Amino acid sequence: MTGDATAERHIGALEIATRSGAVVVWARPIARPEVLHGSAEIQPDGVVRLNGSGRVEIACPEGSDVIIGSSSGRVECYGPLGRVAVTGRSGRISIEEAHDIEVRSASGRVTIGRCDGTCRVAVSSGAVEIGSAASIDVTLSSGWLKVSAVGDVLVRSGSGRVALGLARAGTVDVGTLSGRVSVSIPPGLAPHLQLVSRSGRVTAEVEPGADGSLAIETSSGSITVTRG
Repeated sequence: MTGDATAERHIGALEIATRSGAVVVWARPIARPEVLHGSAEIQPDGVVRLNGSGRVEIACPEGSDVIIGSSSGRVECYGPLGRVAVTGRSGRISIEEAHDIEVRSASGRVTIGRCDGTCRVAVSSGAVEIGSAASIDVTLSSGWLKVSAVGDVLVRSGSGRVALGLARAGTVDVGTLSGRVSVSIPPGLAPHLQLVSRSGRVTAEVEPGADGSLAIETSSGSITVTRG
């Protein structure tokens, strides 16, 4: 067996850790990961050894699992990936498409295009924007959250705006301390409604039914449920 074949056999998740500098990952129809830009070396087990703190770009096979740790600096992932896990302190995090996603960041903006499975995001302060996801689990101390199309939802927010667009009947559980919560319901869907605001206006433009559940509770702030 050749050395290249042995390396392919042992590569699992791609693991990248950096203190500073941008990390860019491209999912492509290739057989094995490779370094496109920057001073780095990919070990047989998938661990990427960086030489310095500059920008690094890595290409990997489509559907690969990727684990990235960054103290500061931008993280970008393009193309269809498997499970993507990103941990950062500050800097922008952008993931175009993955099956499952987990992001933890102290501050910064998180942008996710599509997640076919579960999307978990925990941000202390910043903005989170998700295009579509089967389910989300988001914790946000301060900032705002926008999701265009989602099924099941669990959101805990300290302060800031939460805007959700439902794609189907599911279980939606949103709890905030302060800030506006708005939910758009697709035509023909009538979920069970449980809307509570201790000091704020509650507006529901849809009739309640049995198509999943929508539970929203906020200490201060408005709740708006509209037909999409």
